[in-house]
Amino acid sequence: MAEAHLPAQTAPPEPAQPLPACAAGQPGLYVYYRVPLAHLAQTVVAVHAMQQALCAAWPGLQAELLRRADLPAAAADTTLMETYRSGDLAALQTALAVAAAALPQPRHN
Repeated sequence: MAEAHLPAQTAPPEPAQPLPACAAGQPGLYVYYRVPLAHLAQTVVAVHAMQQALCAAWPGLQAELLRRADLPAAAADTTLMETYRSGDLAALQTALAVAAAALPQPRHN
């Protein structure tokens, strides 16, 4: 009788890393907008500078900038999304609106 060969066992996947304690369970704020590719580099630099200033002013704030990856190669623009985690979402939203007034693109949250 022939033996059946089972695939080799693989190690279980590593568990997902939890958010740092300052952000775990805190509400999130998501801001998205379209940016013409011709203005992408300038917008990314401006958003990163704004996020760094906000993080310096708000201890425990976590900020991230994401770019949509599934757009066609011939697209004239892309979508960016800023994410923020903080315990005081209402105050953060107000500070973010003031800080973002100088950004080159309209934003929607």
